[in-house]
Amino acid sequence: MIKYNLPFSRKFIDMFSFNLKETANADKSGKIFFVNGFRYEIGEQVDINEKLLLFGYFKGTPCYVVYRDKLSNGINIMGRGNNEENRSIAGVAMAALKWSEENKFCGKCGGKLYFMQQEIGKICKNCNFKIYPRLNPAVIVLVKRGEEFLLTRKREWQKDRYGLVAGFLEYGENAEEGVIREVYEETGLQIKNVRYIKSQFWPFPYQMMLGFFADYVAGEIKIDRNELEEVKWFNKKKLPLLPPKASISRYLIDVSL
Repeated sequence: MIKYNLPFSRKFIDMFSFNLKETANADKSGKIFFVNGFRYEIGEQVDINEKLLLFGYFKGTPCYVVYRDKLSNGINIMGRGNNEENRSIAGVAMAALKWSEENKFCGKCGGKLYFMQQEIGKICKNCNFKIYPRLNPAVIVLVKRGEEFLLTRKREWQKDRYGLVAGFLEYGENAEEGVIREVYEETGLQIKNVRYIKSQFWPFPYQMMLGFFADYVAGEIKIDRNELEEVKWFNKKKLPLLPPKASISRYLIDVSL
């Protein structure tokens, strides 16, 4: 049975509320997520000089995140054997920390940014410019041709692993137009019947993935080598290594089998 809700969403993480506030000391009852790249671990002890970021509350317990150069027992956030709630909370933690680190100074006047007290975001005390945690809208699509799925591979991915066509929306286009453009730009194929299926917050670093199905119309595969290493049609009964089940990419494939 496939879960309708995917990891990293507030609905998936039962009783989680998002907040942002920098603090030097964590409450002893709090949950601390130590992160490095795509790995995390949960602990209670912090170094005296470590600055913690409060990013939310899980079942009323404050949750903090801090970056560490080394993790003693780091868990791959997309790996197997994850506690699903911890995976989801860690994803939100990673996104919140990256956003905070990338937004230390005002984009208008260069002044220092401070966390707001009544809102989730930061404010420049010099010019009162406000900035809020961002979401980058992106589309991802499973293109079908009869019993075949169009799958793609990036050169930096694990050997023999394939995923779906995906890309960021551009100014002036809606999501369906973005799907059609991305498929044509990356594969040279024309599609129709673009239909929305579901979405997923994707904290790498802070995307909102909008998932679609579409049907092949015409064209031969012409790979954009700047984006992809390989594009192939696969019969749905004989698929290659697929993305992890925590991803919307895998969800779109699984619900089509």
